Amino acid sequence: MIEQLIPARAVAPGRILNRELKARGWTQKDLAQIMGRPEQVISEIVRAKKRITSETALELADALGGSPQFWMNLEANYRLVMSIQQKKEKGIARRSRLYSMVPVRELLTRGWIKQTKSVDELEKEICSLLGISSPDQKPMLEASFRHSKGREPDRNSVICWVNRVKHLAREQESIRFSRAKLEKAIPGILNHARAVEDVKNVPGLLRNLGVHFVI
Repeated sequence: MIEQLIPARAVAPGRILNRELKARGWTQKDLAQIMGRPEQVISEIVRAKKRITSETALELADALGGSPQFWMNLEANYRLVMSIQQKKEKGIARRSRLYSMVPVRELLTRGWIKQTKSVDELEKEICSLLGISSPDQKPMLEASFRHSKGREPDRNSVICWVNRVKHLAREQESIRFSRAKLEKAIPGILNHARAVEDVKNVPGLLRNLGVHFVI
């Protein structure tokens, strides 16, 4: 497959037309009179406000020499590049990819990412949540959960959930973890599970053992 080459910079036909006029010492009014067109039409072409039609291309070729295809090609290339630039600015493809990666609407509803109209900011928010540097990097799922054999959990949603837990855990202050201390404290922790009113003490006990506890 041969890739179609697209100009890196959009050159407006009006810019070339303006150079042609300067080279001849003509004004836009002179060209308008030669072509029998209103001066406003020439001015709008020069300012890229008006497209060059096939009829205008024929008249420009007659007035300035060359071929009408030259002017039609300039117009077509300019509009194509402008359309590509506008598409990039809208970021439709990038936004679609982000929505495929994670449940964006759910993340916004929960406040896990910030609402933004900028696709760059949205990408930054999602990458920060997932702990990746770019959407090209595949996030890892470092956890396993019980689930029904007939219904697998949505992997992307679980990845978001796990990384949200990580973010909340990093915000907590705790001492250095010791497995020996944790095993020794298990009986006491279980005692707090006997009564509903005592369960509230469990997070503090775990934090003092170096364990991050997140709900």
